[in-house]
Amino acid sequence: METLIALFGLNNPLSIVYAAIGLGFVIFVHELGHFAVAKWCGVRVERFSIGFGPVIWSYIRGETEYALSLIPIGGYVKMLGQDDADPSQMTDEQITKDPRSFMAKSVPQRMAIISAGVIMNLLTTPIFFGTALMLGLETNPPVIGAVGPGAPAWVAGLQSGDTIQKINNKEISTFNDIMRGVIFGGDKLEITGTRATGESFQTTIIPQMNKGQTRKTIGIGPSAGLKLANDARVPVTLKGTAASEAKPALEGGDFIEAVNGEKVPNYAIMQRLLSKNRDKTVTLTVARKSGKETRQEQIGVPDGDVGFTGIFGPDICVDIGQITTIRTGSPAEGKLQIGDKITHVQEPGKSSVEVGAKLDPLRLPEVLADSAGKAVRLKVLRQKSGGDGETLEIDIIPEDRPAWLDPPAGPDQPLALSSIGVTCHVLHTVLDVLPKSAADGSIKPNDQIRKEWLEV
Repeated sequence: METLIALFGLNNPLSIVYAAIGLGFVIFVHELGHFAVAKWCGVRVERFSIGFGPVIWSYIRGETEYALSLIPIGGYVKMLGQDDADPSQMTDEQITKDPRSFMAKSVPQRMAIISAGVIMNLLTTPIFFGTALMLGLETNPPVIGAVGPGAPAWVAGLQSGDTIQKINNKEISTFNDIMRGVIFGGDKLEITGTRATGESFQTTIIPQMNKGQTRKTIGIGPSAGLKLANDARVPVTLKGTAASEAKPALEGGDFIEAVNGEKVPNYAIMQRLLSKNRDKTVTLTVARKSGKETRQEQIGVPDGDVGFTGIFGPDICVDIGQITTIRTGSPAEGKLQIGDKITHVQEPGKSSVEVGAKLDPLRLPEVLADSAGKAVRLKVLRQKSGGDGETLEIDIIPEDRPAWLDPPAGPDQPLALSSIGVTCHVLHTVLDVLPKSAADGSIKPNDQIRKEWLEV
């Protein structure tokens, strides 16, 4: 079922409704073919039904009952002398002698009645396709909006904002094409595309099947747009975020054109600009419709943190786990290893800081991203087979990749240190509790956080 949803884009409830309506028309035309030719051949039609099972609505006109039945995945035309539910009618001597029964007709007539449904579908196919094209087909472009930390796509170097152009030399035009390419592409995918900044790239990805899944995936999601939701049921901004404090307020239907005067051609570029300016006030330029006219608005958004302030709150210091994946071609490749544990980080011109006890692990993506292009010294604990671990000091130069472009999708997902190209888990072990804090006395070092909740 998961595979079918991915193939046909039925993850949107509205798409399922449209598909049901379209299927209903196809069924109606098919059964209308049987009905029309049966009438033309003089066969008595007892019931014309859309759907199977118990009848939920019907009316009788002439000798035929027109009905809607409970199960809407088909339909049928019930003729005198022909009933799939009661095959004995086809051999009933009294019925077969009735000149208006199906079995009383010649073989060519019966063949015409049976094949009329398929013929009607063939004849109306151009009409259905033409109507769909005139109404417009909503599709997502083949642009990556999210990459799961540690997923095959992340390890291969794909980024949010990338446009996929080919998979195994097959042209890609929609995001559903990407899904189909992954499902049917085999054990190795050759990906060709362009970055959000315009550079071309090629990479190889090995899809994987995670526990509980029914198909192979590479760990990507479609891109969001630059137009804000214009639906009364959907909030324009989330309560408590910097965007909710914008002056003047953001409105549904606003189209974001620039951040601090720099044009944003796509959502990924906007993400990068907002991440780089996470601790500053930014100005958004938006196109806003007022009646029949569209005008530009300059909207100030106060400084806010696009990352996290710490899953467990500022009063609790938790531990960081081992490195779980390393991105191909990243600064960490060849220097760090899977299984290493980052224990300390030293930014240029600053003292070394212990990760966990003194530096919230969830601040590490920002610390590393802010040092892009400069050497950062990491102290790592590396396990050795058959012996104690050894502590190494490794200098690494982070790339210009803002923090939190690849946020974890859930509490069990790894944390991405995208600027150096590794992922690691944030552990639930409490290292320390700040004195005189809300947690002081109730939570102690070495406690295991099993669950957290928020009361408002």
